[in-house]
Amino acid sequence: MKKNLLFLLLAGIVAFFFACGGGGSGGDSLEGTVSTYATDDISEYDEVAAIVNGVSILNTGTGLKCVLLDAPKPMDLAKLDDEMLLISVKGCPAGDYNRFEVVLAREVTLTDGEDTQTCTFTSYKDKKGTPNTLYCDPVTDLCSIQMTGDQSVIPRENNKLVLDFDLKEFEVEDFPDPGCTVTMKVAPLNGSEMDDKKDKGYLESVKGKIVNLHTAAKTFNIYEDEFLFEVDYSGVTEPGTDELLLLAQNEGLQVKVFAESIEPGSVIKATKIEAEGEVEGTVSSLDPLNHTFVLLLPWGSIWIDYSGAEVEDVLADGARAEVEIAGADETAYLASEVEVEDDDDDGGHHDGDHDGDDDDDDERKDKDKDKDKDKKKE
Repeated sequence: MKKNLLFLLLAGIVAFFFACGGGGSGGDSLEGTVSTYATDDISEYDEVAAIVNGVSILNTGTGLKCVLLDAPKPMDLAKLDDEMLLISVKGCPAGDYNRFEVVLAREVTLTDGEDTQTCTFTSYKDKKGTPNTLYCDPVTDLCSIQMTGDQSVIPRENNKLVLDFDLKEFEVEDFPDPGCTVTMKVAPLNGSEMDDKKDKGYLESVKGKIVNLHTAAKTFNIYEDEFLFEVDYSGVTEPGTDELLLLAQNEGLQVKVFAESIEPGSVIKATKIEAEGEVEGTVSSLDPLNHTFVLLLPWGSIWIDYSGAEVEDVLADGARAEVEIAGADETAYLASEVEVEDDDDDGGHHDGDHDGDDDDDDERKDKDKDKDKDKKKE
């Protein structure tokens, strides 16, 4: 009942949002939907953690304006080198727009193979590579970029806007010193440039939490902020996908869905699925030789393979541990990091909603028990 009420509430919010054409101001009564994406190229840094606080399109002649994003959206730009990540879906007055405004937090955190440091944006390059002074509010530490370009909003259609953060053109000075600075490059892509990305293998993606998972039908719903999509993942053949989604739903992990195209109001046909986040529980059945253990959770247990993980402190049966999930296969969940908690830690755990199908959860528990028995036999 809790799951159904949550789903109905989310669906109602999204339906009301689109009916009202959220984000637009003034202009023609006819509206179109604008889906805004972020993408980039390959970076020499492992992580480029930035926060996009706002995106708007304007017509400087008529004064027409549509706010596409007006809330902080943290993202790791270095992870977008093969995808176009959906960051907002808004209704906008139909018409032609000739200017883009992007607002970002002044601080950006860079990580390479050895160091991590928080730097500051100080300038930006336009589409032609020309450096421009970046205005940053000294009180809010928000920086505003104004760019010229064309964006048409066709009524009753989904219109796509892609912001390309070209990390290959980023210039970083004095990293990893505390006073390091960054000159960024960001520009909107036109239709042919978007097609070029697709030709290179880029996929569209959406990230959020999931509800209403049905592993037999291979469907679920993914939501974040104002958007909600139904996903059909019958085309995803990666082993362990059902198990990964069950864990994501039960523990509230972030799921990323990749597809050839994402259209509001249509079912997403997923081609790839990823999940990320931490799961906290008690270690049991530790097998140091095979780098596996069972993690006991409030709603059941899961088998962890930590052979590729960075382990902080000493693992032992009965210890509390936080496990960063990187994926799953048919036998175990794959960890990228395992942090063993100190005895002084409060030992709290995630209270993720247990919203999966009951038969799916029972099946998963039975699999875990069987695996444990097999390990003991060996």
